[in-house]
Amino acid sequence: MRGLLVKEITILKNNVKTQLFTVALFVAMGLALKNIAYVGMMLTITITNLLIITLSYDEACAWNCYAMTLPVRRESLVTVKYILLYVLSAFSMGITLLLGIPFSMITEISLEECVISTGVCVIMALFSSSLSLLLCFKFGMAKARIMTTVTYMVPFALVFGLYFLNVKMHWIDMNHVTDEMMYWVIGLGLALSLVLSLVFWKISCHVIRGQDL
Repeated sequence: MRGLLVKEITILKNNVKTQLFTVALFVAMGLALKNIAYVGMMLTITITNLLIITLSYDEACAWNCYAMTLPVRRESLVTVKYILLYVLSAFSMGITLLLGIPFSMITEISLEECVISTGVCVIMALFSSSLSLLLCFKFGMAKARIMTTVTYMVPFALVFGLYFLNVKMHWIDMNHVTDEMMYWVIGLGLALSLVLSLVFWKISCHVIRGQDL
């Protein structure tokens, strides 16, 4: 497993530099829009998109076929991707929380709103990325590319669309909802998304066991 993780990290090192300009652009746009949720959403998508890049590299060089000549279990090829997902999600959450401090100082956004927005982004990232990995293992990168895009965009569009309609347009009175209540909801959402991620991991392991690599 350690060797597989080193391989994944090496691929990320070769691609992370190209993402830095994109991240800086998203931060600047978030400041202009005074919207930390936008930054968290785009940063999460950018960072977890690195997972898809590693899968593309694996498919391009027929890595799974080569790995079968090594003392590597099929399930390990799946597990290392999900471990990478959890690491990247935690990394994106940490960066977004750190960005929330200057955001709360420069804009009118409270630090509590930054924390809540970050939690929502991580919840959706765990769900969307886990499902995307399952689709890629099941159908391959070429067939799953459009499906993985949908798994990201639909949840984000639904959540932030509902947020805009209910909070910004005042369709629902949110004055009685306290920050403590929101923290509980975020905590439960994180727990649920983690459970679903483990379910997707288990299904992915079953899928790769039945494939002719």
